[in-house]
Amino acid sequence: MSVLGFMRQGFHCAFLYTSCPPVRSVAQYGGMFWRWLFFLLFIALGVAAGLIYGWVINPAQYTDASPALLKEDYRTDYVLMVAETFSSGQDLSVASDRLEYLESPDPAQAVLEAVDFAERVGYHPDDLLQMRSLLSALQAGSQGGAGASP
Repeated sequence: MSVLGFMRQGFHCAFLYTSCPPVRSVAQYGGMFWRWLFFLLFIALGVAAGLIYGWVINPAQYTDASPALLKEDYRTDYVLMVAETFSSGQDLSVASDRLEYLESPDPAQAVLEAVDFAERVGYHPDDLLQMRSLLSALQAGSQGGAGASP
């Protein structure tokens, strides 16, 4: 029934004393209350059962996961963390060891890819500076090491 029709009906019932539809009592709405209560109760029970199953009974277990399995943005964050560690300690061998977890043939190549991604996405200039200093140290170390061997 439209709003206008309801208003007309209310006007007729209140002022013209014509026949009006019966008024529903609160007891007649009781069935609807129990339906909603059971519906919401079973929704809550389903959510609780799903959380218990996923967190307690059968949680996800990650074993032997390496940074090489990360998406490009997370690999870039990993390289940034290595660069921050390198900038505080200036230990190139530790940084190279940590970059080997990315399973790249050349650690400098992994850092170069991370710098390219960071520039595209818009990393903070200080972060880019730290990654570039790590890249230049890796490139200088690989050139110095290649020149020193016979």
